[in-house]
Amino acid sequence: MTLARLKFPAMRPVLVAVPCDETECLRWLFRGAWGLVNYDHYQQELPRAVRQLAGGQLWFPAPVVVRWMRIDAARRSSALRVSLTRRERQILEFLLRRFSNREIAEILNISERTVKFHVSNVLGKLQVTSRQELVASRVPHLGLT
Repeated sequence: MTLARLKFPAMRPVLVAVPCDETECLRWLFRGAWGLVNYDHYQQELPRAVRQLAGGQLWFPAPVVVRWMRIDAARRSSALRVSLTRRERQILEFLLRRFSNREIAEILNISERTVKFHVSNVLGKLQVTSRQELVASRVPHLGLT
């Protein structure tokens, strides 16, 4: 999914999969999926999911979306309390979605060295020592490391 998002940044992927728990749905959401359709009901759900995604809405169970909105709002507000530049906020969003320096550089059309510079600034301003610590400190109850 990551490579496809690099080539088509406006893509809104939907997964057809077996039912998963709330935490697994959140993992897919943070990886860039816009929806998850139950494989057992894909004939009924997929057309509705595609229409909803086309309208800019997510297709996940309501409790998953509510939990994601709380996490995302908390993450955004904590980032706003620290004085990050516009580019650092962009880099932070990619870091939280676990993009590599190379992927970030390709998406933003800048050098990997420039990305590394911004990553260093973001980690320093947020007082964390690694990307893993950054992700863990921003969404600790997801179990992502």
